[in-house]
Amino acid sequence: GSQLTQVEALQLQLMARRFLNLWRVQENAYENGLLTEDQIEMTKADVISVMTVFPALKNVFLTLILEQPELRESYVLQPLVSELPADASRF
Repeated sequence: GSQLTQVEALQLQLMARRFLNLWRVQENAYENGLLTEDQIEMTKADVISVMTVFPALKNVFLTLILEQPELRESYVLQPLVSELPADASRF
């Protein structure tokens, strides 16, 4: 496979962080009664969609989840969390 340049790797990192922040804000809004059950399910479906449309982001997401263990508890991020390897010490 082709190697990413430093700029491309940084762009993937920033894009992944932007998605994670958006999803976490939406989950927080749901927990505070500002989003409906249907809306939070749409957010969870968006996680799956983004992994499908942008497969290069998957490893970046998994690395970020390993760096921030509290993300493993996120309901909307469970499609990503389920992709972590069994030892989950590093990806």
